[in-house]
Amino acid sequence: MCLREQWLSMTRFILIKLKSPIRIGGNMKFGLSRSMANHRPSTREQFPDSLVWREELTYQEPYVEYYYRHPAYDDSPVVGIGYEQAAEYCKWRTAHVRQQMEADAHGKKILPLSINYRLPTKAEWEEVAKAGFSEKTLKQISKKKWRGVQLYNAIRYDSTYTGTGKINPDVTITAPVYMYLPNKLGIYNLFGNVGEMISEKGIYKGGGWNDKMNELKAERDYHYENPKASLGFRCACDVRWN
Repeated sequence: MCLREQWLSMTRFILIKLKSPIRIGGNMKFGLSRSMANHRPSTREQFPDSLVWREELTYQEPYVEYYYRHPAYDDSPVVGIGYEQAAEYCKWRTAHVRQQMEADAHGKKILPLSINYRLPTKAEWEEVAKAGFSEKTLKQISKKKWRGVQLYNAIRYDSTYTGTGKINPDVTITAPVYMYLPNKLGIYNLFGNVGEMISEKGIYKGGGWNDKMNELKAERDYHYENPKASLGFRCACDVRWN
């Protein structure tokens, strides 16, 4: 499986939405393209923990078995990983993106002086999350046919959904990363779907699919200790040209 990604260039960092991992010889390692498949992970600690589905939900054995194996989930976000795994992936990605860039340059001096992937800081994440929808999107969702449409993959109580005010039952798992509307910077799912680890260990931002929609705020900090089925991460990238 090849990891696809969505890029946003900013002043000094790029935010990339992680979607699905590459599998290598029975082991799993996050990657960028099939051309990097000759790199093998060195430890089994780099596996995502598929048992997080069993812990979070009453019966989700199919996700335990197939979330990282079946092509139906190719566009689903990575979950079941811890802070150390996310940080190690950033280091791995830095080395292999540089390697790929040098190979593509064919000896030409067109590369940046340095490139470094990492987890975003809290301030960086909040700045991007506060961008909001574009004017075009705001105009679109203000139309009558959009009333009641869920804008994020998160739990909501909606009396218009069932007529009883009960919980919306549709949100029970991660959604494909391009399923909901992007913000004005072109970034998808900053709120809901999966929470996003930041550089400060133990804190994630944005909430996940099992968090309440009315509590999804850019300033809010969520806390974690272990991998979860509703927790993933997004990389930031520093690029230096001189």
